[in-house]
Amino acid sequence: MVTNPSIVIGIGEAGCKMAARTYESIKDEVAADRGDPQEVLDRFKFVGIDTKADEVEEYTPESFQTIALETPTKNWENDVEEFPYLREDMQLADVGGATRQRAVSRYYIDNLQNYKSFRQQLERVVEEFEDDAGKALDDPDIEGANLWIVNSFGGGTGSGAFPLIAGMLDQITDDADENYYLCGLGSLPRLDQLDDQSRPPAANENFYANAYTALRELSVLLDYDFVDEFTDAAGTDFPIEIPLYATHGENQLPGYNDIRLEEPPFDFYGLIGFNEEKGDNTDYRQNLNQVASDTIRLLAEEFEEDFPNDYSRSGTTGKPTLYSVDSRGVEVPVSAVENYVQALEDIQNIEDRIEDKHGELERYQENRNYINQVLDIEPGTDPYEEESEGDLDDEEILVDRSIITTAQDHAYDEIDPRSGYDDELLDERYEKALSQVGQLSNKYEFDVEDVFAYLYYRELVSRFRSLKEGHQFAKLVQDAVEDYSDKFSRYLDSDQTELLTASDEAPRDKWTGGLEEWFEEAIEDQEEKLEETSRIKFRVRSEIESRIETLRSRKNELTDEYAEYKRIDDAQNTARGRRNEARTSLEDIRDEINDGIRSTESDLEQLQEEKGRRENVQRSRRETLESYERERYVSIPFQNFENASVEFLTDLESIGDLLEREIVSEQRVARALEFTLENLEEPFQDLEPQNVPINAYRYLGVLTSESNVGILQGDLDGVEGIDKIPTLMSTNSDEQETAIIDDVFRIRFTATNADIALENSSEFAQIHEQFRSEEDVGELLGSTASDAELIGRKFGYPEFFPDDDQVSDAWDFEKELTEPAED
Repeated sequence: MVTNPSIVIGIGEAGCKMAARTYESIKDEVAADRGDPQEVLDRFKFVGIDTKADEVEEYTPESFQTIALETPTKNWENDVEEFPYLREDMQLADVGGATRQRAVSRYYIDNLQNYKSFRQQLERVVEEFEDDAGKALDDPDIEGANLWIVNSFGGGTGSGAFPLIAGMLDQITDDADENYYLCGLGSLPRLDQLDDQSRPPAANENFYANAYTALRELSVLLDYDFVDEFTDAAGTDFPIEIPLYATHGENQLPGYNDIRLEEPPFDFYGLIGFNEEKGDNTDYRQNLNQVASDTIRLLAEEFEEDFPNDYSRSGTTGKPTLYSVDSRGVEVPVSAVENYVQALEDIQNIEDRIEDKHGELERYQENRNYINQVLDIEPGTDPYEEESEGDLDDEEILVDRSIITTAQDHAYDEIDPRSGYDDELLDERYEKALSQVGQLSNKYEFDVEDVFAYLYYRELVSRFRSLKEGHQFAKLVQDAVEDYSDKFSRYLDSDQTELLTASDEAPRDKWTGGLEEWFEEAIEDQEEKLEETSRIKFRVRSEIESRIETLRSRKNELTDEYAEYKRIDDAQNTARGRRNEARTSLEDIRDEINDGIRSTESDLEQLQEEKGRRENVQRSRRETLESYERERYVSIPFQNFENASVEFLTDLESIGDLLEREIVSEQRVARALEFTLENLEEPFQDLEPQNVPINAYRYLGVLTSESNVGILQGDLDGVEGIDKIPTLMSTNSDEQETAIIDDVFRIRFTATNADIALENSSEFAQIHEQFRSEEDVGELLGSTASDAELIGRKFGYPEFFPDDDQVSDAWDFEKELTEPAED
């Protein structure tokens, strides 16, 4: 767990990203141990500072406190002429940002528009931290808190603002209730032994010029002791002052003065090597940010102001303050394996859904086939008997035979409209028949009544049709039409005559549409003739009476047959209407089923596509897990995937559990630890011959979970071909200590080298030698600018170098400087 509560302040884009990585690392590690990240994060306060409001929000998590410095345009035109560290050729960008101008970054703070507000925000940072981390700070074993300033040396904002912010925080923490251990981390653009024959670096030369001037200013803040040949670094002696020109003159800020430092503000300052030529590589940047995170965690977990045991190359008892730091680690990518296993489960889930969809599709299709069979059954037929010798097996006929036979039996046995009929009787007979039918299987999307109603009423329609087709009434009507067609026009109009003689008109329509009327008119006409015929005309009267009797007899017979025929026809019409309603209902159900089939087929197509994508992800994740790339943070390859499951991984307590299950191999873990230890670097002291004799002290901090300590203390000693891990650790350090962290899946080594000599580094010494000897630095860095422009004017705090003629010339300091305010 975290021992020392810490404030982490990132300045500029690079600094904010290093601070953000520290935050994410803590959160991820605690989560990996199934703990509560907030319990650990409560001991930290994270702050992001930048000169672009939109970018500082982008670079930092939501939990960060962000300070966005406004573009100080209000007094710029006057201040650029009055402030000695500003030059007329400098500009303020409309969109904000220092645009790699270190002096402009300083001015973003040192101006009437921003300084008071910024100072108060820093004070609140410390006050709120003490309130939030109060319980931890009250622990008697904790002598104070760590306060980190992290930034890049090669840019503008972080490089130019960190000296002023360090001075401000030194004052603020002096007045605070708690003790603070002020730490700094700067990422330094790497140079590798430049000489006249080497090619200039591919990265922007301004990165290296900014870094050189920032290192010179840092050496002043640290009261760095150069060797004799570098005594002309022209730094001031402590106490030093950082002038706040916003407090000078008529518009000075009341209550604020120049910052006076009685001694160096930093208790620890570490430099991280950054290869600008790899700057576009996201993984490379993240790895370097992790180096910063590991360093911050190391000091938070274990160490206080005695780090590292008062070692100093000067041989005095004073502590070194300038270090180079590097970190590498080994991790078992359990999260990646969980993702891989989750991918397998996702695929299985999709396959289950595909199987369910296939079942759903089959049910839909069987529902549709059932309805199609119902609609295809001919009245009075038994499909089981018809197909028994055909291609279909009984199992392929879906409609229950009992439903068919019940509909047929009741339709033929229960109702005979010739003897009497009404709709209520039809309803009663239907309900009686329906009560003798069972239920359909629940796999069907419709009820038995939907099926039975259609089959029953279809049988009735067919039966009534047969009754009508063989009925005497139809023949009587046809005979009458044939016998009397030549006489229709005598009593009927042309439409009636046309209806009666039409071949496609129904007998009932012919009877009611004219034939009945014709008989009535013909009988009445004959009766009138009979009355008008003399009684003595016996033969004529006898013929008329015979015709009347024939007409009456045929009319009466037709009338009687019509009543019966009408009952059959009415029953058929009612049954037909109900059959049509039942058919429409079945067709509507079938339409819905067809919609379901189309939707299910579309879902299946999408699921198959999704399965293909997931399988690609799964293969990619497996290939990644099986690979073994030796990066700064080595990821141990997985094997025996069949031994891993989400449930097993959830219960893991250490890398040892994975070794025991043989999901990772002892050989791979040991080899990764060996590679990691052997490749820890001290990247700055690269000049040969050295300007300062190397007597570097290397401190190795091991960040590991308590459950993994055994792996470093001998559990892997028997691995063939690998030196014992404890021996490797001792070989690569003068002193070592283990810091317990929460992550059970990572082991990280942080090497801290002290005291590094700026005189031994290309980043400082090689440029310094060229610059001080008035040789062409631009030739080294690939620039055509003059030394004054390339180097001299990059200083953000030229007041630190009153005895350096080149700095004075670059800034025209031969003219009188504004006097600092009195304390």
